[in-house]
Amino acid sequence: NHFFGAYLFFIFFASRVCSGVSEWGKAPWKGAGDMLRRTAIRAVASGLYPTHKPTNVAQKLLLTVGSAIAAVVNPQRGDMVATLGETTGLCALQRMRQDMLNHETGRQILFDRPVVTSTENFSVAKLLTYEEGTLGRCYAEYMAAHGFVPDERSAVMFVDDPELAYVMRRYRETHDFMHALLGLPPTELGELGLKLFEGIQTGLPMNYLAVIFGSLRLTREEHRFLTTQYLPWAYKAAQTAPMFINVYWEKELNTPVDDLRAQLQIPLPPQFPPYAEAAVAAEAAAQPSAAAPAAEGA
Repeated sequence: NHFFGAYLFFIFFASRVCSGVSEWGKAPWKGAGDMLRRTAIRAVASGLYPTHKPTNVAQKLLLTVGSAIAAVVNPQRGDMVATLGETTGLCALQRMRQDMLNHETGRQILFDRPVVTSTENFSVAKLLTYEEGTLGRCYAEYMAAHGFVPDERSAVMFVDDPELAYVMRRYRETHDFMHALLGLPPTELGELGLKLFEGIQTGLPMNYLAVIFGSLRLTREEHRFLTTQYLPWAYKAAQTAPMFINVYWEKELNTPVDDLRAQLQIPLPPQFPPYAEAAVAAEAAAQPSAAAPAAEGA
């Protein structure tokens, strides 16, 4: 506990130092995370899985510190966030694998090892033809609305076990299904709400770090909503719902999202008022004007 507290303090201190630079792009340590990442992957892949990059303890420590600083300074660096998750998540990944082995569907997923890529099964264009309200349709609408591609996430590289590497990959690939299922937008506040839920369920340190440092970027109103609304919801939902990584999403594409949420016992998260108002306005704008047919008839 003391070590983890010291680690958090170091990351916070480093982030404060970095934020003091008026122009990050001109900082002398620009690209430090990239440099550490390149240094750590110089060795030839060990063959544990196609994208694996072998690293020793010292290299993993450097990657952890460098990726944490880079991710705090620029949360849009998905590769740095991914690296941090891999170098700090061993114990959590082992527990997640054990949860999957103890679950019938989880065992089947580990055996089949399905992947979410832009193949025919996960073509956004094809999924948009699914019935309104189904998981496949909601997932496709979410992906299309935000310009996301199913296989755009960073490859797993620094997990030194093929099965644990698949567990990490599965976690990443199913993240967008949770957004679609829960109706959480990919805004900073929406992401932190989902990270709370995922962190409580998986125990991945990356999720808690994302919430701690991501909350520093929120407005006062957003921060209040995160702590008073999202936090209680995430704790309750994560405790009552089964591990989301044990959901065989590929077999639920035709399932109505309302039925799937009921089946998984996941209540809808509270809606941040400005987001709710924007959603209502967008829906109203998408509806054809009632006056249009009358005008045409005239």
